[in-house]
Amino acid sequence: MPGYSYSGFPEYLPLKVGNSWTYSWIEISSGGKFKVTVTKDSVINSKKYYQCNFPGLSQWFRIDSLSGNIYNYSNGGGCAYSPGEILVDSIASNKNDSTNFCGNVKRKCVETGSIELFGNTYAKKEFGPVIVLTADSRKYAENIGIYFMELGDPLPTTYTLLGCVVNGIVYGDTTLTDINQISTKIPEKYSLSQNYPNPFNPKTVINYELRVTIDLVSIKVFDVLGNEVSTLVNEKQTAGSYSVTFDGINFPSGVYFYKLTAGYFIDTKRMVIVK
Repeated sequence: MPGYSYSGFPEYLPLKVGNSWTYSWIEISSGGKFKVTVTKDSVINSKKYYQCNFPGLSQWFRIDSLSGNIYNYSNGGGCAYSPGEILVDSIASNKNDSTNFCGNVKRKCVETGSIELFGNTYAKKEFGPVIVLTADSRKYAENIGIYFMELGDPLPTTYTLLGCVVNGIVYGDTTLTDINQISTKIPEKYSLSQNYPNPFNPKTVINYELRVTIDLVSIKVFDVLGNEVSTLVNEKQTAGSYSVTFDGINFPSGVYFYKLTAGYFIDTKRMVIVK
């Protein structure tokens, strides 16, 4: 759709540093939770890209202001019509519109309409391949982002949105793990314990204590560069003792830091994944 101008497309994939999406994933023999976070932006070849770890794609994305195309930065050359990048989907599409992906492969808008998420109704757009050389499909909700993905062939992995943080607003469940309240006895002080085991592969347990009820308790995991890679806790909690399990199955070996923020109490500790 050359020259087609569409002003509403950014709302279907809100690329802003700090936005994140938490998915459940299922494949033939396993499953779990996975978080995608927009960690930073950068200008590459005079175009502004956003770094985020959507599965099945490279790390850098942008939305073209004229065509509504979502592009993935490609260090290997990209497509002939758009050097240095590859089309992901074209948010400007109407139902049955197709857009050149690369060569003979085309992406098609297979469905539009609405979807109910987190108690609200949103406009949606669904995309898949015109020629089924891959099972990759993605579904977008306006003001939310990608709410469903199916990747891989012949046995695809599915990703279903559980919750997200978009422009500072929390929707649904954004935690990656189950949180257990060990005791309702009021501790004498706030505390954050060293995770156990440490080093670990792939799971470890983090214990912490709250002296009073806190409206928003968060435990976030960061890599050595300071990029947030996971949110383990993000909710109101009453006074007591808690434990949360961090599953590092989708993370590479290395040093990570987890940070507890509970009102004025902030503490950070170091942990190591060894695979």
